Amino acid sequence: MSAHRMIVLTGGPSAGKTAVQQVAREQFGDRLVLVPEAATLLFSGGFPLPTSDETRRAAQRAIFFVQRELEAAFTAHAPADAVVLCDRGTADGAAYWKGTPDFFEAVGSTREAEHARYHTVIHMAVPGAGGGYNLQNPTRK
Repeated sequence: MSAHRMIVLTGGPSAGKTAVQQVAREQFGDRLVLVPEAATLLFSGGFPLPTSDETRRAAQRAIFFVQRELEAAFTAHAPADAVVLCDRGTADGAAYWKGTPDFFEAVGSTREAEHARYHTVIHMAVPGAGGGYNLQNPTRK
């Protein structure tokens, strides 16, 4: 586990993750390091959107490793007393994974090892999420 306080903010679209990040920035100022969402970076940078189980698995493997490297890069330059807030974490890909091998096996890790990377995981959900998610983000289509 990182020496920094590592917190993952996860949840569905329109759950309020961006709003929480803004409030955290106001509260913690320079002591907060925000790690961006790996999936958004990849898909907005040209990584192909998944169209099958095979391409979904490829995307989730890529997201996993980019997420790990983002966390390493951002914490390497963070002040010692920084709180590192990650827009999603390395275990999130398991929610999108279908088929075998298991997600964690496919990325050479375990659920326990990935959960141990973080001090806290905050999962946000939209009340009545059935109709509340914003699916208009072009990187999610």
